[in-house]
Amino acid sequence: MTGQFKAKRLTQFALLAFMAGEVSYVAAEVLVLRSVGPSARRYQAGQRLPDSTSFTLRPGDAITVLAGGGTRTFRGPGTYSASGPVRAGGFASAGPRRQAGATRGSGDAPAVQRPEDVWQVDVTQGGRACVPTGRGPTLWRPTADQAVQLTITPATGAARTVTWARGQKTLAWPSALPVSDNATYQISWTGAASPVRLTTRTLDAVPANNLEALATAFITNQCRAQLDVLIAKNELADAGGAPGGGSQ
Repeated sequence: MTGQFKAKRLTQFALLAFMAGEVSYVAAEVLVLRSVGPSARRYQAGQRLPDSTSFTLRPGDAITVLAGGGTRTFRGPGTYSASGPVRAGGFASAGPRRQAGATRGSGDAPAVQRPEDVWQVDVTQGGRACVPTGRGPTLWRPTADQAVQLTITPATGAARTVTWARGQKTLAWPSALPVSDNATYQISWTGAASPVRLTTRTLDAVPANNLEALATAFITNQCRAQLDVLIAKNELADAGGAPGGGSQ
């Protein structure tokens, strides 16, 4: 093979590699995690869009997507690229911003907290909790300044009461109380104003490092609190600190 022919072949391979890269880029997608505001109906949770998508948002709009290995939140008004930078500190929520493991507030809104792990379930909130098959959820509470007696009552069967020690924010689910799919439990504890109703959804193996798979599972099963934690833990800040990738 002559040197000229080798050079030609290398050029062809390089061109093919470049084209493959371009195809991969065009085919890349962003996953809509949540949207609020007047334009919310245009961007549904679980919807996949090309990463070349631009969002034109109105006042009061906020959309959060999973893209580029993290979560991005865009707030209106303005036009933003789905794969572009975002406003530093943005978080799509109708209420106060809540960051994993940290106390935050928004304006005059009261400061609140989130669990530090997506598999920790806040016992102060009702709703659905996604749990890996064969495991019980890890219970979490915002404050641990005192010991409490926590009682879990299943829809059928005997209730279980455990002591939640002072200083401990997390507590393992009682091993004597099996967790099943679509099962409902009532949770109460010392000093609680009213019991919390929790419905468990069991998930088959989901890779812990696969953000898209986790987010999709939480969206599909309506495990909103865990989706909030995933968003907060993987939020990408705008390095420039300017309005994200668009015009105001």
